[in-house]
Amino acid sequence: MAVIRPSIDTDPVAIEEIGLDYLRAVIPGWEPAEGDLLTWTIRAHARMVAEERDVADDVPLEQILRPLAEKVYGLTPLEAAPATASATFTMRDDAGYTIPAGLEVLVRTAGDDGVAMLAIAPVTVAPGATRTSAGEVQLRAAPGYEGEIGNGLGPSDEVVSIRSFEFLDAIELVGESSGGRDAETDEEFMARFVGEVALTSPAPILPNDFAVLARRHPSVARALALNLYDPVARTSRTERMVTVVVADADGEPLASGTRAEVQASLEALREVNWRCPVVDPVYTAIDVTFAAVTYRDAVAADVRTAAIAALTDYLSPATWGASDDEAAGWIDEPLVRYLEVADVLQRVPGLRWVTSLGIARQGGTPATADITLAGPGALTRPGTTITGTVTRGT
Repeated sequence: MAVIRPSIDTDPVAIEEIGLDYLRAVIPGWEPAEGDLLTWTIRAHARMVAEERDVADDVPLEQILRPLAEKVYGLTPLEAAPATASATFTMRDDAGYTIPAGLEVLVRTAGDDGVAMLAIAPVTVAPGATRTSAGEVQLRAAPGYEGEIGNGLGPSDEVVSIRSFEFLDAIELVGESSGGRDAETDEEFMARFVGEVALTSPAPILPNDFAVLARRHPSVARALALNLYDPVARTSRTERMVTVVVADADGEPLASGTRAEVQASLEALREVNWRCPVVDPVYTAIDVTFAAVTYRDAVAADVRTAAIAALTDYLSPATWGASDDEAAGWIDEPLVRYLEVADVLQRVPGLRWVTSLGIARQGGTPATADITLAGPGALTRPGTTITGTVTRGT
């Protein structure tokens, strides 16, 4: 929910007119006149009030709301979280070595730039072995490198030890790093605070209250409340039940233990005899194939790359069903609409027109019909086939 700053009129002439209108109302037949003491008094006071309003208008809204949020409502800003990664370490020989906790490595992203990461716990390579198990060494972004900067690092990124350890021969990441979260901005914190205050009671009353409360958990970025829906019976006619679908910032399911924490927090606040199961989204992978023509001065290969990226972003579970209305948050969108996919392509810079397009559930035959998603709590994923041909226009 957006934070709307109240409008403060600081125009001394407008404030003066308010005072003059008051005198007209209380003194029959009175009108302002130059040289009239009342007129000059009103004019002087209007300028003093305008200066006070200028000061009030210049105070940042967060300086007013942040202390209220933290001290009265106990709501604290979300701090940056470090990304984690798994790595395999190869030794120079099989004499047996221990990789110490806190060993610092640099995952290079460009030249000497990169993300520093630390070994979370010691790992021993027994005599006779020359490397750890695949992904056995757990790394975490070092202080100063917290946030999303540490996400998405993988096997293609070079990893070097910052401090020299003679027994190390090579370090390789296994899979991609994840879990990094940027610190909450003032605007994001204020919007979350307004959402909290919108709750009319500490206990959830309306269906969306359950979603707002679920998003209190730092791991929950998206939450959707399904009124009367029973996920076991798969019916939407169950009285006194609100099912909450939750996902992280990437639109991915939460760990089972984290999901249980969210459910426990809701059950501690709900009314007696209400049930509020917390479940994962239902995912459908979508394939897309297309052909398109560029404008004459565009590079076909670049346009193709941009088109595939646009389709991948459109079908990402992190954004599917997202709403500009922060109060609504997540809309349970049940269809992948063929024409919307075409519109995504048509908006790619350099792409002039789409000559053919097919969409399908992953592995299916591309067609021109809308696709109904499994649900409720439906999210999409890019399928294994997001591809197309792009030719340069003449």
